[in-house]
Amino acid sequence: MIRLNNYKYFCFSRPFLLLLAVLIPTILLLSACATESTTASENNDFAYDLSKPDKVFELPVVLDEISGLAYDDVNDRLIAVQDELGFLFFINPDNGSVIERIKFGKPGDYEGITWVNDTVFVVRSDGRIFCVANYDKASPSTTSYKTPLSAKNDVEGLAYDATRRKLLLLNKRDPSLKKKNQFIGKRAVYEFDLGSKTLADEPALLIDIEQLKSAIEKNYFSKLAIRIGRFLSLYDESSDFMPSAIAIHPHTKDFYILAHIGKLLVVYDSVCQLKYIKQLDPALFGQPEGIAFSGDADLFIANEARGGMAKLLRFNSASVHKPENENNR
Repeated sequence: MIRLNNYKYFCFSRPFLLLLAVLIPTILLLSACATESTTASENNDFAYDLSKPDKVFELPVVLDEISGLAYDDVNDRLIAVQDELGFLFFINPDNGSVIERIKFGKPGDYEGITWVNDTVFVVRSDGRIFCVANYDKASPSTTSYKTPLSAKNDVEGLAYDATRRKLLLLNKRDPSLKKKNQFIGKRAVYEFDLGSKTLADEPALLIDIEQLKSAIEKNYFSKLAIRIGRFLSLYDESSDFMPSAIAIHPHTKDFYILAHIGKLLVVYDSVCQLKYIKQLDPALFGQPEGIAFSGDADLFIANEARGGMAKLLRFNSASVHKPENENNR
């Protein structure tokens, strides 16, 4: 029974509720299909067709909880972490097989990984960064750095900004370093300076959830699904966008931010202006947790198992991503 405007009551029968249980996911699926090309502007030059991966690989059971993905350009391989074991997993990008694994630390909630020349950086959900040097040797050495971030921020992603020589740490929840949230309705990305080993006091990027929501609701099916969800108290406004991974495109330098809750891929340009919003098909992206680019700009997205098999999706790059001087070589 639901009360409206303090005087009207509606009682829904069991068949009607069952119908809604089927209808809402269907509307959301139609929304994802209809708006896969949704952009923040009128440009439709997004080169990856996220509805049609070039390859899909099933990952081994040990990576059911895969939580982060990076690309080793020197050895042409992916590196993954999962959120329980302190191991680096090296993956063949052509077939998804695990080539080898190397222990770097104790079990922990590891959520993000990035590759910087001969070093791998891993971040734990409480904001502690692990620097794994000589990772491809028999005895890698690991050093960790504490940051002002904590479990309340719930760090989920890590990327390397080569232009600024800084790591980017993506927060899933509280965007503020202070006890009181200064940035309500937003998610944050902080910079960690590799020279001074310090975290910036202010976010490098603030993701405005209301801005994303406004763009998404321009689509009829999305708006309808959200309104039905709100009406039935099934839609949680505070948790409709939970980012899970971040990567930087090697050619455009755009920031690609993946959200497992909200099923979105959001792209910001190098000066932090919103560029694209791509809704993801839940049938392909059950729980996207990792994102990485090869040096040639092939896109890889990893999904946790979520009741089935963990999967790695590969989207080959198109020439539109490459700078003009590369196309003319």
